[in-house]
Amino acid sequence: MRNTKLYFILHWIGIIGLLGLIITAFAGAVFFSKEAIMQSFGYSLSALHINISPINQLFIAKIERRFNWDWHFYSGTLFGISMFLFLTIHILKKNKLKLLHIGIIICLGFVFISGSRLYGRLWIPLNDDFFYYLKMFHRYSAYTLVFLLGLHILQKIKLQLTGEKNV
Repeated sequence: MRNTKLYFILHWIGIIGLLGLIITAFAGAVFFSKEAIMQSFGYSLSALHINISPINQLFIAKIERRFNWDWHFYSGTLFGISMFLFLTIHILKKNKLKLLHIGIIICLGFVFISGSRLYGRLWIPLNDDFFYYLKMFHRYSAYTLVFLLGLHILQKIKLQLTGEKNV
């Protein structure tokens, strides 16, 4: 399984999806935050002599953020599907799963399910308390997933440097 083309392709599709997730999460927190967008309204609206109430500015800021979160969802879907297929092939070929793989699978499932529900809140609304806790759960699951993927990368670098077999 290690050297098959499908394995290689799915692995790199997953990496592209992960990079998309990281970039869109960072952009959503920094450039497309409600605060940053509303701050830009302070410059642009006053320059155009337009007066929009703060509550309407907040509503517009939330709409402006959606494009970024659409791409975050697409990247997450690409990452989730590629990793699911990757792991399915891994299991079907009867390769042994390590504890790190199991942790990645569990975190990936948590992040994918919670992220899908957060994205779908436009069509099926969430109450404020549940949204808050689901968002925190998604965030901490994502941090744990990134940590485990970092350990995976460090493990692969160590294997390459030492020349050990990946058993």
